[in-house]
Amino acid sequence: MIEEGSLKEHLETVTKLRDLLNEIEILGKRLTDTLKRGNKVLLMGNGGSAADCQHIAAELVGRFKKERKKRITSYSFNYRHIYFNSSRK
Repeated sequence: MIEEGSLKEHLETVTKLRDLLNEIEILGKRLTDTLKRGNKVLLMGNGGSAADCQHIAAELVGRFKKERKKRITSYSFNYRHIYFNSSRK
């Protein structure tokens, strides 16, 4: 069963996105301009963000909502992050 506190926290987080709409739009335009110039998308993260990066990179290389003639070149630098994190001394 969903706890009311968790649901309230989720709704507060989503509401806070309203304050970020301008920044999100600016970043979207920068990403579009970058791709139109033929550049790559480089993604990295740690933990859950690492999983998000891998998923986003896969969507860009493959497709997202529609088929594309040309794939978008993207890399997730945390592909083998487990090995890097576990090998630190």
